[in-house]
Amino acid sequence: MKRALALLIGGLAALAVAQPPSPDAALARAQADLAANRGAQAEQDIWAARRAGANVANTHHLMANAYLMQGDAIRALQEADPANIPLGFANYAAHVRAKADLLRGDILGAHTELNALLAKTPRDASVWADMARTRARDGDIAGAGEAARLAAKLNPKSIDALMLEASLKRDQYGLRAALPAFSQVIALDPKNVPALLERAATEGDLGQAHALLADTRAVIALEPKNPQAFYLQAVLAARSGHYDLARTLLYHCSPALDNLPGAILVQGIVELETGNPEQAISQFNRLVSLQPENRTALRLLALGYAQVGDNFGVIDTLKPLADRVDADSYALTLIARAYENIDDRLHAARYLDQANQPERGPSTPFDPKLPLSVLAQADKTNPASVEAAIPFLQGLILAGNLDDAVGKAHVIAQVNPGVPLAHVIEGDVLLAKGDYRQAVAAYGYANSIAQSEPSVLRLVYALIRAGDMHGAARVVAQFHTDNPTNLAGLELTADLASDNAQWNSAIAALEQIRARLGNSDANLLSSLGWAWYGRGDVPRALRYARAAYALQPENSDVANSYGWILFQSGSDQAGGIALLEKAASLSRDRVGLRVQLAQAYSALGRKVAARAMLAPIAANPKAEEHDVAVKLLSHL
Repeated sequence: MKRALALLIGGLAALAVAQPPSPDAALARAQADLAANRGAQAEQDIWAARRAGANVANTHHLMANAYLMQGDAIRALQEADPANIPLGFANYAAHVRAKADLLRGDILGAHTELNALLAKTPRDASVWADMARTRARDGDIAGAGEAARLAAKLNPKSIDALMLEASLKRDQYGLRAALPAFSQVIALDPKNVPALLERAATEGDLGQAHALLADTRAVIALEPKNPQAFYLQAVLAARSGHYDLARTLLYHCSPALDNLPGAILVQGIVELETGNPEQAISQFNRLVSLQPENRTALRLLALGYAQVGDNFGVIDTLKPLADRVDADSYALTLIARAYENIDDRLHAARYLDQANQPERGPSTPFDPKLPLSVLAQADKTNPASVEAAIPFLQGLILAGNLDDAVGKAHVIAQVNPGVPLAHVIEGDVLLAKGDYRQAVAAYGYANSIAQSEPSVLRLVYALIRAGDMHGAARVVAQFHTDNPTNLAGLELTADLASDNAQWNSAIAALEQIRARLGNSDANLLSSLGWAWYGRGDVPRALRYARAAYALQPENSDVANSYGWILFQSGSDQAGGIALLEKAASLSRDRVGLRVQLAQAYSALGRKVAARAMLAPIAANPKAEEHDVAVKLLSHL
């Protein structure tokens, strides 16, 4: 009897084991996996449900989402085909199709799906969040911000919507505006790693080192091998000059971030600063292959070649930069030295002469390197596209067809009102034509949509050319407040502070730049010398001015600043006069240098020489410094 009972129990157990799994249970597991973003596991659960007898038609939308989470947009779209989807799951499948379209770059398809969804479900926060992503991907930053704010309003506890709103705030209004938004996400979910990382990156760009360390350490406590946290710490270490530490931290980022441009840049800088130029060249070559127009990468690659004595490498790398009207003195000097080293004195002299000119031309586009007819055809294929218009407009500008360029730029701006880039390129065309006030309006509109370094630099340049110095100062002050570690913002801040004799502010900005760039820029050192002299520290002013002159003795601004400090301080008046004379002879068209030299002559009692210097300026009512020259002559 006992044996029979045992056999019976065993048989029942076997029947229980042999019973097929429940399709409902498998689908429930799949939905839980999808909620946790486990696409691969969800796929397996859905297959199990289908094998267990689930209605396949009722699983297509879920399988589409599972494929989407694994990055397979094509299979996601196949599963989410409207022909396969029952009415009850139509909205879900449409949302998946929109995301899949966005993943594969079909912006129009994503817009179409999302607009249709919003017509049915206008208060769905997740759809508005994806609309924000789609608009941002299309460059419509204004529209993206509006959609993100609505998503967060509709679902104030949606981490996804709040993260999106925070990221767009950073793009639109600057770093400081984004911090409270990221903090709001972290208050709701203290262990949210993406929010902690985004806040840490923002803190790093604001110069808040301790806050960055706290957030990245919190991430590492949650995810001990998180590469992004180690990368942010490596950037901080490199900025602080702790290159060996930065190398160690970068080791923890590999291989996950090996192809991230920022990580490649930091790795190259670390190798360069620790005496490994060959390894640095390898890194910078990788970066230039990914970003051929990255000027920082090109300069650093050339510096690496210079350190190993590869003069042709320096020349080939820097020539596209050095031949531009806005080429910087550092790149020009580096290429000139390379030409000197191969005994090509003609090219060396040409680039050195350009390096010694204090004025730079406005930033211009890289040559699109395609015939204008080809660029026009590409634009004709997609006439409303900002991306297609850019090379076409560049070609028109370089060909001198400014009227056609203006007309095309106006159209692009009108059909893309929320796209900052559309208004930036409109400003570029107007600037090329010399219409500074209209360029200010275009750049200002772009900057009101999204504050960025390119739009701010262009806006400030256009304001200065339009004669609105107060407006330029306001823009610079706001940008520097929002982005206190941005190099371009620091340079603009220093220039305007010096122009207004705000020496403490100028020194603070210039010293931050020097800490980042080193002591190889003559104009930077000369500016520091002038600022320290304005503040009254003559010995320090002379050290900087002397170092600048040693780097670029033929630079008229450098020679003039050094000479004036020597003369005015009484340290070496004869040497100061000699340098002021040299500066005036180097730049004969610079009226201000001649007026300054005349002032020095007058102070020494050399009235005849002072009158000879001032008379031509005073005789020309249109000359710069005319009124100053007339006033000085009246006292001689």
